Amino acid sequence: MYERAHASGLTHATAFNWRFLPGVSWTKELLDEGFLGRIYHVNLVWCMERQADPRIPLLWRHQKEFAGFGVLGDIGPHVVDILRWLLGDFRKVSAHTMTALQERKVAGSNDIVQADADDACAFIGEMAAGTQVSVHLSRVAYVSNCHRIELYGSN
Repeated sequence: MYERAHASGLTHATAFNWRFLPGVSWTKELLDEGFLGRIYHVNLVWCMERQADPRIPLLWRHQKEFAGFGVLGDIGPHVVDILRWLLGDFRKVSAHTMTALQERKVAGSNDIVQADADDACAFIGEMAAGTQVSVHLSRVAYVSNCHRIELYGSN
């Protein structure tokens, strides 16, 4: 997409709009002011229930063939952007993904189709400044729309 936009002279961008959530923006201000001191640990949870009901029919998001990714490629880029915006670049990361609902019914039929795109992801990482991060993403967290960032520092 970058190459095509660049070749055509078009302006392009990825809409990392979660930076502008009031709590995220305020967190950035506090960090920039040094309110928390040196950041040691960050726990981030971004759980949603939008795909938790197994009766939801098969969507393009449920198959890697069409989506190219699951929750890690859907919610993940926004969360990674928040972490990089607040704390700088990652030094290393290790992740584990899972597909909780591996079959979905095709809308309007009784056909069952394999759903292979990840529904949840947990990863740990280390930022370039040494901060440890622990992240859990899910789009199958029943009765949950929990979006939480905890930061622990020297102050």
